[in-house]
Amino acid sequence: MRIRVELLAAGLCLTACGPDVPAETDGSTSGTTSSGSTSSDTPTDGGFPSSDSDPYDDSYDGLDCECYEGETQDCEVDGQPGAQICEGWVDFDVCDLNWSACHLCERGEPWPCNADRCGFDGECEEGEECGEDGFCAPLPSIPVCDRQPLMVSELELQGAATQVELVDLDGDGALDLVALLAADSRVEVALGDGDGGFLPGTTYPTGLEMSHQSLAIADFDTDGSPDLAIDRWSEPAELSLLFGQAGSFAEPVLSSLPFPPNILRAGDFDGDANPDLVMLNGSYDAEIVLYRGDGMGEFTAEPHDVPGDEPFVFAVGAVAGEPRLDVVVTRAETLGAEVLEYAPGIGFTAVATLPGAGATPYDHVAVGDIDGDAAADVVAHRALVGSGQIQTWPQLMLGSRFLVEAPIRLGPIADIDGDGRGDLLAVEGDSLALHILYVDAPCIQAKVGWYASGLATGDLDGDGKADIVGVAGTTAQILRTGP
Repeated sequence: MRIRVELLAAGLCLTACGPDVPAETDGSTSGTTSSGSTSSDTPTDGGFPSSDSDPYDDSYDGLDCECYEGETQDCEVDGQPGAQICEGWVDFDVCDLNWSACHLCERGEPWPCNADRCGFDGECEEGEECGEDGFCAPLPSIPVCDRQPLMVSELELQGAATQVELVDLDGDGALDLVALLAADSRVEVALGDGDGGFLPGTTYPTGLEMSHQSLAIADFDTDGSPDLAIDRWSEPAELSLLFGQAGSFAEPVLSSLPFPPNILRAGDFDGDANPDLVMLNGSYDAEIVLYRGDGMGEFTAEPHDVPGDEPFVFAVGAVAGEPRLDVVVTRAETLGAEVLEYAPGIGFTAVATLPGAGATPYDHVAVGDIDGDAAADVVAHRALVGSGQIQTWPQLMLGSRFLVEAPIRLGPIADIDGDGRGDLLAVEGDSLALHILYVDAPCIQAKVGWYASGLATGDLDGDGKADIVGVAGTTAQILRTGP
């Protein structure tokens, strides 16, 4: 417990933290202050008394006061936690400061019920956050549920995968698997059979040296077949394009990247119906780089310095109500998220600000339809002390937030249980497990699979529910939704 002691002497204010000091009780209330004083007030819940008398002089530390003005202490009424505050008045030679009646505290009620001041979440206890008022408050926890049966199978890959995607490559209506084998400078393609399984995979070289890499898929040459784009994060930064035709891929086309990327996404960001590439970059003068596609497999780089603090993490989706994709970023120094939209000749500008809560920035963000209205919503996560907090923004409005038992990494949003609303996938490093978070009526289906370095979702067997593929090492774990 933190104990605040304010000494209003010659304008001096000191704050001290220390252990509780045992105090005597009168059988009805109990409380402890830094001076060891106790309250003899009859316990009631009538609020905190105030005085119409103002002190003539705030230098009363030499007087025989029961407590110091504004000081708080814990107390109890019939075993229920409460708080008392030191109030009253001070004259030149008389101190009439004393403890108020014990006020019963509701869960999360701010000061004086919660006397632990904070500047960031790390100063709060486990399961609490630092609120905007500067005091620690508990977060509601999410219950555990077993909502959707899952059938588990495995697919052995030809190398260690760092990313996996599901897309119909050959136009047969069945989703196919694409795994990025960065350590081998290859991608593996396994065509889907439409019943939840995959045919033996085929690998294709990327032409990139081994390094951190990321994968994006779109029809960059608009010939009707998806193509693969792989970027290399390390210097010299490169882009590898593998143009596809009916599920097979040609030799890679390599080009240098003027700005080293660290996250790669594909889609139409400028509204011309041609797929583009967008990369989050670590440079202050090129925080987001848009590679505008011409529909024939060529790109023009446009670096953009986004106003405000440097973006922390980002996701993409059509969250602003237009067919074009938007970029959703969180900030390292801003508690919330922003929706950025691209306009030719202007660049990326904020079209919506999503306010957050607490004092720690969001470290993961995901985009998907969580309320079933066919529009993309935003979900973010931030780490607390020994736990994590999920914040939702349905329809770009501040929604529910809840506590998870440990910090997690957000995955994709997909309708796992078939109710028309998107559910959130997440992996937890502490338990090395995969979880499903049902956001509509919050509950968590925990440990449905093992920890995955990459996750993808899609309906593999045509039952109308999204299935899950996670990769770790040389194994892909397939979790199919049951009846």
